[in-house]
Formats: sequence, C-alpha cells, structure tokens
Amino acid sequence: MRPARVAASIHALRHSAATVMLAMGTPLEVISKTLGHAGYAITADVCARVVPELQRDAADAMDRVLAHGS
Repeated sequence: MRPARVAASIHALRHSAATVMLAMGTPLEVISKTLGHAGYAITADVCARVVPELQRDAADAMDRVLAHGS
C-alpha cells in the first residue's frame, strides 16, 4: 500500500488542473474557488511557474495586433 504516492498524484493533478485553467484564460478567482483554496495567494503560488510563459504569449499577441493594425 502506498498512500503517500497516491496523495502526491492527487496533488500533481490539482496543480496540473490549475495550470491548464490558467493557460486557458480562466480567471484566478475561478481557479481558486474550483480548487477550494482559502485565498487567491495560494492559487497564485500554485500557478506562479506558468506566468512567464503566459507573459510571453501576451506579448506575442500584442505584437500580432500591432503588426496588423487591429
């Protein structure tokens, strides 16, 4: 029996779900409530690793908008 391994897997799935929701544009408030977090700070800490990639995506999107004039 490996309860620690199961717990780690559940934790990893929750983290993955939060990351996917954030990457898909789900507001942090919704992610926080979905995961049952007590506050936004907890959710922000969970999602912090994905933020640099999303910042790059946002910058790329702005470049496309500015290059096409709309």
